[in-house]
Amino acid sequence: MAPDSDHDDDIIEISFDDDDEDDDSSSGDDIEIVFHDDEAAAPLPSPPSAPPEPLEEPAPTAPRPVAEQPPESGEKYCPECGFAMPPLATECPRCARLAIRPPRDDQAETELPPVAGPATYAPAAARPRSRVGLIIAAIVMIAVAIVIPIVIFNSPAYKARAAYREAVKAQLAGDLEAAKAKYREALEYNPDMGLAAFGIGTCHLGISLGGRTDAYVERLLDAATGGVTTELDEADRWLDHAIVLANRMPANRALQDPNISTPRKLASYAHAMKAMSAFIRYYAAVLAGDFLVAQQWMQAASGEINQALALDPTNPDARDLSDRLTP
Repeated sequence: MAPDSDHDDDIIEISFDDDDEDDDSSSGDDIEIVFHDDEAAAPLPSPPSAPPEPLEEPAPTAPRPVAEQPPESGEKYCPECGFAMPPLATECPRCARLAIRPPRDDQAETELPPVAGPATYAPAAARPRSRVGLIIAAIVMIAVAIVIPIVIFNSPAYKARAAYREAVKAQLAGDLEAAKAKYREALEYNPDMGLAAFGIGTCHLGISLGGRTDAYVERLLDAATGGVTTELDEADRWLDHAIVLANRMPANRALQDPNISTPRKLASYAHAMKAMSAFIRYYAAVLAGDFLVAQQWMQAASGEINQALALDPTNPDARDLSDRLTP
């Protein structure tokens, strides 16, 4: 195809000859410039029959790993990972290798099952109790309510305390024989009850708030003057037993009597009563004219008073007897 006559084709040919082999024949570098302005110049080479396929612009993707090679001409890129794919490939080899498969259009997205909320505690409903169970429970409660008082009232400790209270009432009323019997009954239920032993000893001395104590003491004095000291001997024996029981008790034990509330007070009152018994014997010896024996009983009474006050300085009976000994 000849060039158009309306246009001038200026061809500039620049040739640089720098050949080492011609160093001897030429004194310098030759630069040859040739201008062609000929309408009959050789025609340009014809373009190829088919234009080259333009390259597709790759979608912006994340930077490829260092191990991946840049795409060659004619290749295309994976729209998911940016990997270079062969022109005729329909699936990205990298995505297939890494199991990265984008969902197809014909596959609808599946919804995840709903997630249950946090579990909450719900107490189990109480099982209805049968009428038989309610009846049995009621019977058991009634039986317990009946049995417990029976057990308590029939216990030896309870019977001992009950007998002791009756003995005190009888002694306050002046019925010393009934009081002795009840004190002995209390000791049968509780042999360690020192108050009961002390009560028997005071009954043998005729101690009573019924108003007949002085008369009873006069009878004891008359009998002792005649040499009969049976009641006084029994009083000393039970008082000694009360002291022994008091010494066996724990020091912090609370006793039933409001005035004799501790074992120490019990021993103090028992020594005071033994001092009273010694005084009766002293007066009986004086009346009998046996002054040597009278002196011995006076010393015994003084010793009992001292022991009583050492155990309980506030003991009123011991203080009263001490005042009588003072000349």
